[in-house]
Amino acid sequence: MSESQNAHLQEAGSKKASIRAGYERSVSQNFRYNTGCLLGFEFVWGLGSAFAMFFTVVPAYMASIGSPKSVVGLVTSLLVTLSPLQMLGAHFFSRRSRKTLVALGYAVGVVPWLLYSGVLFALPGFVSESYLLPLFVLAMVWYAALLSVCDALYFALMTDSTPLRKRGSLYGYRMAILAVAILGAAPATRWLMNEWSEPQNYYLAFLIGGGLYLFSSLVLMLFREQRNPDVRVRKGTRREGSAVEFWLRARGLLRRLWREPNYRITMFFLVLAFAAIQMGPFVVTFATEKIQGAGSHVLGFTVIRLVAAAVLGHLSGKIADRFGYRTVGVIMGVCLAAAFVIVGIAAQVDQVGIGLVYVGFALHAGTTTLGMMLLTNLSVELIPREETGMLIAAGNLVMLPVILVVVPLCGWIVDLTGDYFSVFLIGAALAIICSLGFAFIVREPRKRRMYVVRTISRT
Repeated sequence: MSESQNAHLQEAGSKKASIRAGYERSVSQNFRYNTGCLLGFEFVWGLGSAFAMFFTVVPAYMASIGSPKSVVGLVTSLLVTLSPLQMLGAHFFSRRSRKTLVALGYAVGVVPWLLYSGVLFALPGFVSESYLLPLFVLAMVWYAALLSVCDALYFALMTDSTPLRKRGSLYGYRMAILAVAILGAAPATRWLMNEWSEPQNYYLAFLIGGGLYLFSSLVLMLFREQRNPDVRVRKGTRREGSAVEFWLRARGLLRRLWREPNYRITMFFLVLAFAAIQMGPFVVTFATEKIQGAGSHVLGFTVIRLVAAAVLGHLSGKIADRFGYRTVGVIMGVCLAAAFVIVGIAAQVDQVGIGLVYVGFALHAGTTTLGMMLLTNLSVELIPREETGMLIAAGNLVMLPVILVVVPLCGWIVDLTGDYFSVFLIGAALAIICSLGFAFIVREPRKRRMYVVRTISRT
């Protein structure tokens, strides 16, 4: 190598280091402000969740109007089922203002839900009972689709604007502020659900919750966006922004991920965990049917979901920042397994109180934030040069086939046999395999003791 080439490489390396240092400095300087914006957004969203949480209030409402459990399972798994849309959002919108797109998407996504609830609250009986479920499912599909498009962008926005050693803690703080918000709104929610008759109480709750979701999007506009300079930047092409370019990019990314053994192994066990997490709404429908507690107990499930997720998310975030996310994977699997064992026992007992179901649901709910924490941050640490939004979208896409099989299958089991115990047994089995995999097979990327695939030639 000539002296001029060597000097050119040194200059390029120095420039790259300077850009990286500037990015880290900007992230550090704006971290406190951006954290305040994120927590403000999550706080208002949490107030809305007290009235309209997708994983608790929605399945309870569907049970109140006689929805089949298979349909409940399909609806509550929509955020994963529609995960391919995340890749579309990450591809076509990642280079634009992500905060603007996320805020707009979250706001527009809730509009059909608000219209459905407003019409039925103001004009009871205006819609035939045979059309209630199809119209509600359509509103939920639209809501989940817009959230799916925006979620990868939101988590990429948050990850790129947070120092590496503070990402786990930020996840915990987010869940803590959600819990504070829902506890603050709990008295109003309890009054509403008890004072109004079904299903009018649900429609009013959806109107309040949806309105707060709409308002929370405005808070996100205050965020100061950062972009990681280490991420590969796509070069402009004549097909830039086209469907052809998207297909080529997605295929190339999935091929690179498949060739990385550590990513494959990690995702295998993470898929099992996500399948078990998506079975959580069956606990709510079980309690609604078996304990006669539709309206009065739904708030309890909502509060427990956020408080448990806040506590376990905060503790696991601290553990992840110090020891890495492999340990969090073990914790997640153990909590999921214990949750399904407890609710499985409840399903086998003739006279069961709501307290035992609450305990099992709390352990399950605590893992809901851990799954996304692992998917986002562990993916970034395993594949650091890929765009965060595309990594998140690809991870959800990998999970899709298993969830599409497991969740509807469990719903059909309940519809045909009324047997919740078998469903909870499946969830426990998936969780146990997940915890063992993270404990003994998955490698911790921060220790750099990774699996390597080498080609051995024959001589």
